[in-house]
Amino acid sequence: MAIPLTKRKKPDKAGELGELYVRMPHVDCQIDEVTKIELDELKKRLDVFDRKELAYLASETLVHLIRKARRQNDRPVLDAAVKSLFRRCEANLLRTVDNSLPNADKIREDALAELGKRLARDGTGKVPDRLDLFEWRFNMQFRSLRIDAIRRETTAVNRNASLPTDVTAVDVADLEAAFEKVASCQTTADANGIYAPSPEDQMIARDIYRQLNALPKDERNALIQTKIIGLTEEEAGSKLGVSSRTIRTRKKNAIARLKSPKEST
Repeated sequence: MAIPLTKRKKPDKAGELGELYVRMPHVDCQIDEVTKIELDELKKRLDVFDRKELAYLASETLVHLIRKARRQNDRPVLDAAVKSLFRRCEANLLRTVDNSLPNADKIREDALAELGKRLARDGTGKVPDRLDLFEWRFNMQFRSLRIDAIRRETTAVNRNASLPTDVTAVDVADLEAAFEKVASCQTTADANGIYAPSPEDQMIARDIYRQLNALPKDERNALIQTKIIGLTEEEAGSKLGVSSRTIRTRKKNAIARLKSPKEST
């Protein structure tokens, strides 16, 4: 059984409890599945690195396995899961940290080292549930570690050097979560006013803001009206002067564009 997350988002109003972070449904299903299998079978699953394979385990699932194995002092599972996760992260860093950056190898090492520290400190310190965020959206959190490592090294080499633009798109599941979160926030029809209150939501919203503005206008407006403002396809079509079928097609095309450069670990 998957252990519930305990970290909460920043509340919208003072005096209220924020919403709990919740894993993606398929991650909970994977956790329930793999915690019942034998170690040899688990190791086979951990060696699957193709996301298209049915046996592939999400990185969020691996983080849960690592945390649970540490609590239970299950060294074989811990070692296998850590090895698999770090292999994925190393491959990610080879793709995303360009060799033209100053001390690229050190940037990759620092990002991995910071992840290792987070895993080792799980359950301790002032924020004992910080790793809940990695079970919620691993790619997003690891990207943050990577960007921090780039910023530190770039600053150390040349304080006037600019930070490279991160062109990674968010995963479609992250898009859905972001749309749900910003649905009640202030927006404008051309996506110039997206605002999200918590640091995590701001990070998602910045990605969506940048990517929405890169979409063709018709697709962007269809996506904003249905996914952010919350209109039905019929209502959006009436507002924009087209059919609901056209709205559906434009929305589908927009999401496909947003998914295409998606980063993965």
